Amino acid sequence: MKDTKQCIIDEGTHLIQTRGYHAFSFQDISNKVGIKTASIHYHFPTKTDLAVAVVVSQKETTEKHLHNITSNGALTEREKIKLLCQSILATTYLSEEKMCLAGMLAIDILTLEPPVAQAVQNLIGSIEATLAKLISNGAKTNEFRRDIDAQSTATALMATIEGTLMLTRLFKDENRFTDAMDVIISRLL
Repeated sequence: MKDTKQCIIDEGTHLIQTRGYHAFSFQDISNKVGIKTASIHYHFPTKTDLAVAVVVSQKETTEKHLHNITSNGALTEREKIKLLCQSILATTYLSEEKMCLAGMLAIDILTLEPPVAQAVQNLIGSIEATLAKLISNGAKTNEFRRDIDAQSTATALMATIEGTLMLTRLFKDENRFTDAMDVIISRLL
């Protein structure tokens, strides 16, 4: 059974992914988790504290998942990138039409407190670094074009992931995501 602190983090994550950072309150978490707002404040004195904990928790989970994908020697680099993209879709839009946590927070970057903004940058940076490594490895083994700039391509892929998730949610059409990923990944070849 999850402890209270983890239940608060999980509900905060869900609310950010479905509503956005500025569209929920501790009262919303209180109602869902079944605890008083004072209990939430005990664990997280401010919404900033909660948001940082949510992003740090997501980063830990994401990095474990990324490691499982990247360390799978049976997959090509292309298959690893495709699996990464598919897992993002599965854990976001295909799961209650949620958006990527980092993407939802990045939208509000100009109004986020610096610790939250830094945590979001760290999360997206971690995913981009993994993508860049996969692209670079693929170029070294001739799976991808050798002239490819791994970092800028990883940034473009990350931007495509975030943008097409928004379009997928807007039009309620997961093919928008999968088709865009196929196009971007095919350009690596």
